[in-house]
Amino acid sequence: MKLDLQSITTSRYGVSAALGIGRFVPPRIGYRFMDIIARYLASRSHSPMTKAVRANQWMAANEELNSQQLDEMVLKTFQHHTKCLYMYYRHLFDPSTSEDLFEITPRLFEVIKKSRDSRHPRIVVGIHHIDHIIQPL
Repeated sequence: MKLDLQSITTSRYGVSAALGIGRFVPPRIGYRFMDIIARYLASRSHSPMTKAVRANQWMAANEELNSQQLDEMVLKTFQHHTKCLYMYYRHLFDPSTSEDLFEITPRLFEVIKKSRDSRHPRIVVGIHHIDHIIQPL
């Protein structure tokens, strides 16, 4: 019987494990662990998930990446994804841990107020990756 990684990670046990890691594992260890998982996922070149990411990255790059470049993009994609999942579960239990990731400015409240006061709704998007620097709107 083949191990279906996607079924495991989306199962109740996989989500429980992710919740536990996010809640109890400090960032220094958590990010390293997520990198190990990302590398493992990227190395499984025959898995449907890896094939899908590879095809997506190839199309997004206008079919111009060679095999080695695609391998790098697949790894970066999994690294980004696992890091975001760790951050999500970490901040889920303690929202105060995310306070150093962004700054709420008066401009944000202005955008929200305009959205409420007009017939032109706006989309307010929060950050999802700590390597980005948030600029005022």
